[in-house]
Amino acid sequence: MVRMAYFAFFQTHLPFGILLWGHCGNQLPIFRIQKAAVRVISGANFRAHCKPLFISNGIFTLSSLFILECLMYTKANLQKFNIHSDTHSYQTRHRNDIDLTYLRLSKSMNGVNFYGPKFYNKLPTHIRNLEITKFKNKIRNFLISKAYYQISEFLDDGIVNNF
Repeated sequence: MVRMAYFAFFQTHLPFGILLWGHCGNQLPIFRIQKAAVRVISGANFRAHCKPLFISNGIFTLSSLFILECLMYTKANLQKFNIHSDTHSYQTRHRNDIDLTYLRLSKSMNGVNFYGPKFYNKLPTHIRNLEITKFKNKIRNFLISKAYYQISEFLDDGIVNNF
């Protein structure tokens, strides 16, 4: 019952505009509230570690939700991005990766056009080639099973290449 209330009143509001605010500095208080809500759902102590609680309840962390939305945006808009094979014809390992454009300002590096391709390039080729609904399901299941607290955890995780 409490879990249903969480999804009805809290989780439904998180994805709204997350591509715009999901990596801002002010998202930490929202994440703290989310962790407190997950502790209440699970009946855990107020100091309990939340990562296993997110996984057992099948709830996205705020960072995982941002990663999912960035990946879905990138997959749906692949034609807007340049791929390495568009600029050269060499048979390199990363010829199917999205070309990360140079962004002069650090404020520009917080958006979906920076993180989307970065996350997408991290995925194995067999996941990238899936049609969009299978792609979304695979990514959703993976992100729920990992419960990343920070975006850097996803980028540094070597397991991403093995799912």
